[in-house]
Amino acid sequence: MRENYATLYRYTVAFPEFHWLMRRDSLTNSLRPKWLVEAVLLTPLLGRLTPQIVAAQGLFPAVDPILFHYKTVSPTATLSGFGPEMRVTSGRSAEDMDPY
Repeated sequence: MRENYATLYRYTVAFPEFHWLMRRDSLTNSLRPKWLVEAVLLTPLLGRLTPQIVAAQGLFPAVDPILFHYKTVSPTATLSGFGPEMRVTSGRSAEDMDPY
């Protein structure tokens, strides 16, 4: 599970526009978010992660696997999205950080 989320983090750091496009296009009823979810990234990832999240339920409070996923992804999306700002304000980079 950790490696899957670390891979997603590295992807969003490399392509910070991913979450921006998903949020923007979801507001306009674009087909791109559906295509990205199904074909490229999220459906395959959730297919791998959901059984792992269910199996780990004894290690953390029981929660819906999809809610757990988005509670986990939200901080990484924020960090990768603020990467350019971090570089300007502190000289640090989201690429330099261990996501987990």
